[in-house]
Amino acid sequence: TNIAKIDIGNLDPSEVSIEFFSTYGQRITSIQNLQQYIYKLSMSDFSKGIYFFKIQYRNELIVKKVVKI
Repeated sequence: TNIAKIDIGNLDPSEVSIEFFSTYGQRITSIQNLQQYIYKLSMSDFSKGIYFFKIQYRNELIVKKVVKI
């Protein structure tokens, strides 16, 4: 699909920040102070390829890869 879903589980959404990057390190979007536990990002305008999510919660940092085919 053209939707990337990020489920933050039981973390406090207001303390989570998400950044979305291209493989070239260009930041595409940044989300702060989420209002829900599942964030949906439309990727319909993105080219096919590999992208990365950087999810930060307090002192934790998680990086995940997503591939648009």
